[in-house]
Amino acid sequence: MKNYFIVLFCYFWLFFALIFAISSISQIYSNANFRKNNMIPVIEFIENHKASFNKIPTLVEFNSTYHSSMQVIYYPSYTDKDEYSFEIWRGEWFESYNSTSNSFNPEHSVVYFIILGAISFFIGIIPISLYYLFKRKV
Repeated sequence: MKNYFIVLFCYFWLFFALIFAISSISQIYSNANFRKNNMIPVIEFIENHKASFNKIPTLVEFNSTYHSSMQVIYYPSYTDKDEYSFEIWRGEWFESYNSTSNSFNPEHSVVYFIILGAISFFIGIIPISLYYLFKRKV
């Protein structure tokens, strides 16, 4: 009877690990849509301004000319005319972009959760497979 509880626990573990991994994959698509719809237009606006005026917009210029339904916090570099960064509030956290590294943050978090989901899945699958392997031999 004790072995059945262990197997049942492992099945629940597998179920939650799969849900965790699937939700992480849906978060990847959500991040991609958010960046495409909300962050890329800001980058395009700044790059167009830089092409037109040969400099990135100052904070005053950005706030007076760029209008969005999202809360955009813009950080122009005062030492280099080509560097800037900005953040957009997503409702739970800030998604940020840095022009120096041409990267969005946080990028590592979703990959981390997918790896964690896969590890959790294998932690659950090993006891189940061992149970059935030894159950048939006995």
